[in-house]
Amino acid sequence: MKKVVNILIFAVSLGLFLTHNQATMKAEAAIQHYLTVKTAGEGFGSVSLSTGSYFYVSGNTSIARLNAGQPVTLTPVPDIRHEFLAWSGGGCTGTGACTVTINSSMTITAYFGLAIPSLSEWGQYLLMALLFVSGVYMFRYRKT
Repeated sequence: MKKVVNILIFAVSLGLFLTHNQATMKAEAAIQHYLTVKTAGEGFGSVSLSTGSYFYVSGNTSIARLNAGQPVTLTPVPDIRHEFLAWSGGGCTGTGACTVTINSSMTITAYFGLAIPSLSEWGQYLLMALLFVSGVYMFRYRKT
């Protein structure tokens, strides 16, 4: 009987220890910070997060709530005929994806611009314009 009581006391104390540690870990994991991502510039685009989605989106501002110490990768996604130019804030630099660790609330801005058409695109536009003008000319002055 004494062994059963000792085992029961050990099991109860172990359960309290585990419950205490789980509560401590949950409290530490519950610390969250806000990541605000803004888009700016003459172009259009968005920024995707490696951790999922934003919980608030309005105009050019998106906000995500993330756990403290969590790394997150921000990837710029320019719209068609637009390009990503640069980052501002949060330690992000360059013209590619940016990875930051969330240790406090922060704001990062992604700048987008209009893409300049390449020479081959300009050539296509010129060819379309010439075909349009020649078609109008031929239609207007054809002999009946």
